[in-house]
Amino acid sequence: LNSTTLFVQKECEWLIKEFLAYKILYQVFCGLEMDYLRVMREMSEEEKKEECIEHAMQVRSALARGNYVRFFKLY
Repeated sequence: LNSTTLFVQKECEWLIKEFLAYKILYQVFCGLEMDYLRVMREMSEEEKKEECIEHAMQVRSALARGNYVRFFKLY
């Protein structure tokens, strides 16, 4: 593998994780709690620690608790 291939591969991995974070946010805002729980169950612990996914989970937590101050700080 050359350096360009490695760069593209690393960039694609990051984009997949970012897409997963957007999917979580979409499910939260659409009220798809069961889909959210399924996605969370299927994610690895490593994926859950990614910054963008962790942020999406914090947004979900703030909304679930009705903590709109925290929600808007995260927004």
